[in-house]
Amino acid sequence: PPTPESALGAPGGGVLAGGARVGQGGLVEGWLTKQGGLFPTWKKRYVRLEGRVLAYYAGPSSAQPIRAMRLGPSSAVLDVEGDAMGFSCAPAGLAERVFHFRADGLETRELWVVALREVAAGSERLMPSTSSRLTTPDGVATRLQLYD
Repeated sequence: PPTPESALGAPGGGVLAGGARVGQGGLVEGWLTKQGGLFPTWKKRYVRLEGRVLAYYAGPSSAQPIRAMRLGPSSAVLDVEGDAMGFSCAPAGLAERVFHFRADGLETRELWVVALREVAAGSERLMPSTSSRLTTPDGVATRLQLYD
């Protein structure tokens, strides 16, 4: 199976054991568990990183994301002490809001952390997105309310 680094660099992408998928242009998508902000319960969410836009959905066939945010150079991706599967993302401009995620496996977690850190570092390997349009999991381009 591909490693997180090789999956990100592969021209056609790949699928990791945890179900995360890397598509062309650096698209990363798959199921993660996300902690709620207002009510700190954990829910499965379908998450997509397309260029610099991180969005999460109720499921892969959802037409609209629950939330989408643009990541930038001042975004932070943090390890969670005591939780090998957890990581947190603090998008640029939303310093008061930290998004907490958990992966189903170490390989999947590493894929997401590597991809998010590359975007936060301004890597051009992942297709930059300055648009407020995103292709939803069902392949439909949609306008987003971006939080940045």
